[in-house]
Amino acid sequence: MKISFPEDFLRSYGEQSNKSDSFRSHAANTQYTFSLESHPNDSIGYIIGPKDPCEKITIGDLTIQLNSKLKRIAEAIQDSSFILDLKEGWGENGKPIDNDIFVASIMLLHGYATKIFQEGAILPTPEINPVRDGSIDMVWRSEKGYFATNIAKKNDSLLGTFFCYGKGKPSKEGQIDIDAVEKSMAILMIETLL
Repeated sequence: MKISFPEDFLRSYGEQSNKSDSFRSHAANTQYTFSLESHPNDSIGYIIGPKDPCEKITIGDLTIQLNSKLKRIAEAIQDSSFILDLKEGWGENGKPIDNDIFVASIMLLHGYATKIFQEGAILPTPEINPVRDGSIDMVWRSEKGYFATNIAKKNDSLLGTFFCYGKGKPSKEGQIDIDAVEKSMAILMIETLL
């Protein structure tokens, strides 16, 4: 039997197998599905990943994995699933939270928690809270500082904003890209909270 690898795997590492450190770094949090060439429609799910086990979280159609060392964050994500059940008028005049706002918030948390973990640190566990206007706040607190994000829908588009301050440092606020993990934002989170 011959195993076929996904195209992105082959492009990155096909004939450059001497880059084992680069491969380990890339594969640390990447999941690939391999298929047997004789039965291309029967795939075998095989995770190339960290030596530590992962926490798998499934909420509705969303399934993510976090390194088991980020278990508290995984639990906070799981505990936040009640947000999707909120009805019109919750908390007296709250709006229901759209699924896309919830997913964007969780993916933002997943992305930064994973990136910061890859840099050798663990992000504090945030509070994940619905806001009456139909948005979601995530708030991190530590002895060193405070960091908050808000994901909202504005004119049928999702918008992410942040606000932070650290001891002895001026506050900062602005937009946060909800489609990508930015190195500068990860550094700001580390400097503010850790």
